[in-house]
Amino acid sequence: MKKLLLTCSLLMTITVFSQSYPIGHTTIMFEDTNRGNRQIETEIYYPASSAGIDTPGASGEFPVIVFGHGFVMAWSAYENLWEEFVPRGYIMAFPRTEGNIFSTNHQEFGWDLQFLVTEIQQEGDDSNSILFDLVASETALMGHSMGGGAAFLAADSLCTNGNTNLKTLVGLAPAESTTNGVSSIASATKVSVPSLVLSGVQDGVTPPIDHHIPMYDSLVSDCKSIIHIIGGAHCYFADPNGNCDFGESTSSSGISITRQEQHQVTFDFVNLWLDYALKSDCIDFTTFNDSLTSSQRINFDQECNGPKTFESFETATICQGNTYTFPDGTASSTATTHVSILTSINGCDSLVETTLDVTAPNSTSENISICQGDTYTFPDGTTSSTATTHTSNLSSVNGCDSIIETTLDIVNTFNTSETASICQGNTYTFPDGTTSSTATIHTSNLSSVNGCDSIIETTLDVIIIDASIMVNNSSLIANQTGATYQWINCSNSTPIIGETNVVFEPQMTGDYAVEISLSGCSSTSNCYNFNIASLEIKNNDLLFKLYPNPSNGNINIKSNAIYSIEIYDIKGRLAHKNEINVGNNSFELSLKPGLYLWKAFNDNQSQSGKLVLK
Repeated sequence: MKKLLLTCSLLMTITVFSQSYPIGHTTIMFEDTNRGNRQIETEIYYPASSAGIDTPGASGEFPVIVFGHGFVMAWSAYENLWEEFVPRGYIMAFPRTEGNIFSTNHQEFGWDLQFLVTEIQQEGDDSNSILFDLVASETALMGHSMGGGAAFLAADSLCTNGNTNLKTLVGLAPAESTTNGVSSIASATKVSVPSLVLSGVQDGVTPPIDHHIPMYDSLVSDCKSIIHIIGGAHCYFADPNGNCDFGESTSSSGISITRQEQHQVTFDFVNLWLDYALKSDCIDFTTFNDSLTSSQRINFDQECNGPKTFESFETATICQGNTYTFPDGTASSTATTHVSILTSINGCDSLVETTLDVTAPNSTSENISICQGDTYTFPDGTTSSTATTHTSNLSSVNGCDSIIETTLDIVNTFNTSETASICQGNTYTFPDGTTSSTATIHTSNLSSVNGCDSIIETTLDVIIIDASIMVNNSSLIANQTGATYQWINCSNSTPIIGETNVVFEPQMTGDYAVEISLSGCSSTSNCYNFNIASLEIKNNDLLFKLYPNPSNGNINIKSNAIYSIEIYDIKGRLAHKNEINVGNNSFELSLKPGLYLWKAFNDNQSQSGKLVLK
């Protein structure tokens, strides 16, 4: 690819260097009269003459990116994106709507994004707007998580209605949206603009197989790509965010890259894609495709029949005195590198780069690869251990000098990475035979691939289960959350039928234990002697009252002490956590109806019980 870019720069009469613009910021309250005068407060970042609030825009018109934020996340979590894209000559608009965890409407959010695609264009025509004369017609819809799914909903309507401003759709870990029966996957079947989806392989918040991949598969775009970031996460597309990172900590595992590394992968590919889709830079599209196939940081799938730069490379050799005709009809009898610009394909140049060599007859060329650190001997006896192109002048054959051109390539070490996990107490054997029973990162140097070293980096994780039990007045509670449970009668070491929840309420005096299974590992607690006859509240002054029960979600608690309260679903997964002060307390649960378990505790005592939500 470097070879082609060099040629293209020679063809251009004016070389355009990339410019980095200062970032301006403004806030505009838009109103959608078609939806009951809905207020859409929007944060806008734009290329400016100087950085600051409402500073004048830079000279020129700039493509627009309308961006949807993630669930319970704000636009401010995406500073990494506007600091990357705006200096490169893009306007970014972030609607602040649908940020309430209790009343999020994905369809309304999608309509907000759709509305802004047209509204930002009108700002560019308004002489009273800070964006006057700044807005180019080319627009992208982009979003993360919930906002990514909402971008699909917005693109559905825009494509169906024939909007000409929308040029591309970019989803960062897009979430399938199901509010009020809408579906981002279903909307994808109507999206025809070029589309790009980025997915973290280790995303447990929106698992790729359930969200990103079905959306990509359903797209009807002539050109679509999905990039699977190896070791990538869900929240790492944004800056650190408490809500998102907490959710990921309870659902994702095996994340093996840093947030900064995921940012860099995102920028490397999305910058090329946006320059192609919004600025018609076909060379960047070729670089994008070259990077897909060469990058060891990602896997990808692609279906692309749309506009692209068609480029090919060829070499030709003639004997001295002869003439060669290039594909565009130009002729030469001297050694040269020539680029033929042929018929345009879908608006992008078709280029053929020809390397012409003039030698005596019987001139040949060869390609040789050696491993890094080795030395190669050319036909004329010259040696080299670095990549080079070398010409060997040998004896005359068939009337022309015998010349052999050897292109020597150095094959670098073959590197791969993998993740593995074991249960606590087990031992893992790495590819090189080394073993470990503790979490570590190990590098295995293996036998050669194509005669060269092969290195495998293994990230080993050890799964540890907390097999301890917390006891209160009427039940036994496993301290390990998010697992599967089987309570056991220690008197005969048999499972107790039906007792598979995190909480067990014995009906008779006896010795009991719990077997806990988590991520393919299992551990059994010590036996605990539970005496029904001894159940009593030892502290007569204790006051902790939770009501009403059953409840419609409005919870009241009266207490004479400070507690932490945790609420679990019937499978032992933490569903809610709150702090209880002395006196009367109240809070609201946004959980599905059903049976839940509550546990209240402080440094001196603990209580637990059941809670029914109706």
